[in-house]
Amino acid sequence: MATPQESVQGSSTCNFFTKFSSLSSLAKLLLPTPRRLKLDPSNKLFLLYEPGKQVRSAIKIKNTSKSHVAFKFQTTAPKSCFMRPPGAILSPGESLIATVFKFVEPPENNEKPQKPALKFKIMSLKVKGPMD
Repeated sequence: MATPQESVQGSSTCNFFTKFSSLSSLAKLLLPTPRRLKLDPSNKLFLLYEPGKQVRSAIKIKNTSKSHVAFKFQTTAPKSCFMRPPGAILSPGESLIATVFKFVEPPENNEKPQKPALKFKIMSLKVKGPMD
């Protein structure tokens, strides 16, 4: 499907709206994609700083779409941060509470503790139904 920029650059005499088969396909292109999952908390997850310990925090994941959705946890620090369950398939309207774990290493030789920029994301994908 052509993007608005591609349509305009492709031909200066071409009408922008003739590139789309219907108004709904144009609307789908211009409107933001609806979220499949609702996360609570939605933006940031707070983990206490306890050097030498494994800390954890819960996150609620809810399927807000009308189809089954698979999700998977990804992080920039896979050796020290993980989630249980690491992924699943949720039915429409189904929710679960997952737990994110992080191992906080103690600072060496009385150094000032540095908080690394830990990032993670939850990827989702629409699927046809539950899988074995």
